[in-house]
Formats: sequence, C-alpha cells, structure tokens
Amino acid sequence: CLILYSMQLVLGSYSYPSPELVTRKGGIKWFLKTLRKFNKTCHIIIFCYKDHTSDEFTKIIEKYDAKIILHDIKYIHFDDRFIHFYQYLANNVNYNEILLTDMDDVVFTNDPFSISYNDIYITCESHKLSGDIPPQGYRYSGNHNWPSSVNLNWISQADRYFKVNNREKYYDKYVLNTGVILGNYHSIMDYLKFYVKINNFDSTNRIIGQGVWMYYVYNILDANFIKHKNTESRIVTCVHIEPEKGDYVAKEDCPKIDFSKPLCNKYNQEYIIIHMYNRFSNTTKDGMKILENILTTKDINEYL
Repeated sequence: CLILYSMQLVLGSYSYPSPELVTRKGGIKWFLKTLRKFNKTCHIIIFCYKDHTSDEFTKIIEKYDAKIILHDIKYIHFDDRFIHFYQYLANNVNYNEILLTDMDDVVFTNDPFSISYNDIYITCESHKLSGDIPPQGYRYSGNHNWPSSVNLNWISQADRYFKVNNREKYYDKYVLNTGVILGNYHSIMDYLKFYVKINNFDSTNRIIGQGVWMYYVYNILDANFIKHKNTESRIVTCVHIEPEKGDYVAKEDCPKIDFSKPLCNKYNQEYIIIHMYNRFSNTTKDGMKILENILTTKDINEYL
C-alpha cells in the first residue's frame, strides 16, 4: 500500500562493517548533528546492510530521530543505493522535497531545504571533464587515471549503453557530483526511473552512478536547467579546489578558502551544504575547521 506524507525527506546510505560514527571522511555523527541543528522535522532514512549495524550506530540514529532500513543486498558499488531510493520513493509518494545525499562526508551550515531551486538543483565540481593529463608540478602529474579522466570514462560508459560514442562532446563540461542531489519529488523520481532502467539489482555490469547522472543532465534534461558552478552554488564540493596547492584546475572555478570564517561563494553567500570536506590538502585538520565554524565546542566534544 502507498504511505502518504507531505514534507521533506533526506535519503542516504551508511553501510560499513563495524560502523564508526566518526571516520577519516567525516562520519554520520557530523552529518546528523549539523542537519538536525537546522532542520528538526525532515524525515531521515538511512539504508544499511543487515550485518553492518552496531549498538552505537543505533543509538545515534535514535538520538537524531532518523530511521534505518536494513536490507540484504550486497551492493556491487555504492551507487546501488539509488535503486533502493527508487524503490522507497515509489511507495512513499507525497514528499514535496527530497535530498539524496552522501552521509559520510557531508555537513550543513543551514537547512538544506532553504536552498531555492526550480524542480532540481544541479551543482558542479570545480574541475572539468577533459582528455588532458596534469603536467609536471601538479597533483596526478602524468596520471591518465586522474579524477577528470575517470569521470569522463564514467559518462562514456553511459554513452556506450545507449550505443553512441560522444566522448569528445563532454570535453570542457563540468564534472557533476552525484553525492548531493536536491529536488522536488517528481524531478527526483524522473531521474531515478531513468537510473533503474540502466542499473538494477538483477544486472551484473552496472554503470557507475556518477556517469549515469552526468549523462542524464547533459543529454536528457532541458538545456535551460541551470548548472550551478562550484563558485556560485549553495552546495560546495571540496575536491580539486586548491590550485595554489597543486590542483590542476582553473583558479576562477574555485571558491576562495578561509578557514577562519564560514565558506562562501563568490556572491558572499554561505554554502549551505558542504560535501567532501575531507578532501582539502590538510584533510582531517581542515575538516575540523569546517565543523568549528558550524558547531559549538560542546557539540563537537559530545559523545553522540
């Protein structure tokens, strides 16, 4: 039977053997603590493999009024969560706004549903899809498998699924990260219906989800949909944004970073969702600086 709601939903997966609340990426503790600081009422659903729970994990889920859905599917890769997202939303039809999100490396500086958008909010990383290889002096120097090339391979896999080969068509387009997708119910479901036509639990050769998402945005969505640059968005992806520290990326595509104050876009608007905050050059140290701008010392030092 259909379950009817009319509110906001956060959907994610946190499924690790012996799950830790704080990890090298960040952890579910910071995700839940910052989300609930700014939104007390949204539904939070967390998919988790049945053997990947713990008493500690259950306690923090209960403390922040979230819900675990246990399953017995061993994911081939992390993007299999989108199949579960589709199945859940097909039976829970009256949510107005939905956030599909990573939960290990995401924190919030405000209510994510305060972000304004039409239908679906598309946000870019700072670097672009390219056949170029970083030259001497940059990270990944001479490495053909650096992230820009890897993402190009992923979207090319989706191309080949549709019997086309348009690899060069994507050159100079921004990488789109599938770790945070915000939209209304119908737009999110339109994407997930597209996703499960390509990837499902019965198929053995599933395409990486980020490739499917980029293909969908660049080929299926109307060209008029705004693709928010990392410097202009209210969602920041903190990967390859430090050209002064060796990232092979254009300076104008990167937000200015000052850890002594909240991270802001070029319009001096604070980023509301901070994704991959462990990917600064000083990883854990810089990630804690992000948290210190959001939470009190008491919040940070609390066990849960």
